Amino acid sequence: MKEEHFGIAIVEMMSAGLVTIAHTSGGPLHDIIGCSEDPIGYLCSTTEEFAQTLVKAIKNFEMREIRNLRKMAREHVDANFTVSSFDSRFIKLLR
Repeated sequence: MKEEHFGIAIVEMMSAGLVTIAHTSGGPLHDIIGCSEDPIGYLCSTTEEFAQTLVKAIKNFEMREIRNLRKMAREHVDANFTVSSFDSRFIKLLR
């Protein structure tokens, strides 16, 4: 979805180890996928980019690159979007 404010479904997909493809805007760009230095998902702007990326993900689902992306996506979610990660960051803000 273009300009999605956050995108909990994106985080849930990443947590499940799915290849995540989202629009290059809003939460996916600034807070979820685009904020990571590691490859944890794909951001696309056009219909053509979405189609090409989807084909790439399907064709290479079991290849090392995609397996690593899926693993890093799960780790990114664990480090940034779990209750315990929110709690620890909140407590740091209070100090």
